[in-house]
Amino acid sequence: MKAKKVGKIEFDSFAINGYEPIWKNSAKRANFESYIKYQEEMVTNERKNAPASNEIIASEAYLKISGKSSTIPVSRAAKSYRSVQSNYLKMYVEDQLLSNPGGDNYDLESSDGRCHGCNETYSSAVIKDLRDAFSNLKNFLLDFTVGAKFKYVDKNGHIQTGRHRGFLHSVGSFFKHLVSGFTFGFYTPENVPQPKGFWGRIKHFFKSIKEALLGDLVEGVGGSVNHMAEDVILGAWNALEVIPDATIGASPQGRKAVSSIFDSGQVVLDYLTDIAPGGDAWMRVHAGNLFKGEVPVVTNLRKESSTAKDLKWRYVRNTPFRKAIETAGTLIADGLSFIFLGRGLFSSDEKRERK
Repeated sequence: MKAKKVGKIEFDSFAINGYEPIWKNSAKRANFESYIKYQEEMVTNERKNAPASNEIIASEAYLKISGKSSTIPVSRAAKSYRSVQSNYLKMYVEDQLLSNPGGDNYDLESSDGRCHGCNETYSSAVIKDLRDAFSNLKNFLLDFTVGAKFKYVDKNGHIQTGRHRGFLHSVGSFFKHLVSGFTFGFYTPENVPQPKGFWGRIKHFFKSIKEALLGDLVEGVGGSVNHMAEDVILGAWNALEVIPDATIGASPQGRKAVSSIFDSGQVVLDYLTDIAPGGDAWMRVHAGNLFKGEVPVVTNLRKESSTAKDLKWRYVRNTPFRKAIETAGTLIADGLSFIFLGRGLFSSDEKRERK
C-alpha cells in the first residue's frame, strides 16, 4: 500500500507512542523534512561503517534549521523516530562502556578510548579480560584515595578524560569546608576566595556547611563508596569473562558472541550501580534547589546534555532515553529502599517487644 503524504504536521501535536519528540523543546525548531533527510543520510553512513561517535553525536547536534511544518509520509516520520531512539541507545551504551574498564572494543588507556586489535586473536581476548579485571581493582584503590580516571564524550563529540572524587579526598574536603564555615571564612580551602564584610561571612558560613554536608559527605563520600562497589563488581565480571573467552572464544564467532553478552552485561551492571543510592544517576535524579525553584526529578528532566556548570551532568549526554531509564530506575530503587528500611525497623521493634 502506497503511503499517503500528510500536509502540515505540527510540531506541538506530533508524537509517536505518546513520546514527546526531541525537537519540541529545542531552542530553534527544526524543519522536519530536512531532519528526515538528514536521518536517512545517517543510516547510509552507518552502512558504510562510519565512526560510531560521529554518527551518534550528529542526531542530537543537528537541530538548527528554523521552520514549523512540512509534507512527508508518516511511514518516513516513524522510521526517523525509531532511528533517533536507536541512536540514543547507542549513545548510552557508549557512555557506559567508556566510564569503566571492561568493554571489549574500548581501552580507557588510549587517547580515543578505543581498543585497537584487542579481540583479533584468542589470546588477545583473554589478556584483555585479565587487564580489565586488574584495571578495575586499581580503580578501587584510586576511588578510595584520589579518585579513578574515566573517559566520556563531551558536547562536541570528542573523547575526554575525567576523574571521580575519591573517598579520602572527599573526607578531607568535608573537614576543610567545615572549618572554613565555623571560622566564617578566616580560613578558606585552596581556590576559594575569602568573604568580605559581616553579611559576606554569614553567607559563607551557610554555604560552607551546605557544601560540607551535601557536596562532600553525600555526593563525595556516598559517590565514592558507590564507585568502589562498582569497581569490585565489574572487576569480578571481567575476570569471569576469561572462562568463555578461553573456551568458546577460540573461534571468531564464539569471541563475537562472548563479547556481545559480556558487554551488554557490563552496561546493565553499570546501570544498576548508577541508580542505587549514592550512584551517579541517583544523584542526578535527586538533584534540586528548592530556593531556586528546582525540584528533584524535574530538574534532571530539564537538564540538557553536558551541562558544564554542574559535575553531575558534565560527564554524561543527558538524552531523553537516559533521563527516562534513570528516573524510572531511581524511583524504583527508592521504593525498594523504603520497603527494606521499613521491614528492618519493624523487625527490630518486634525483637524488643519479645525481650
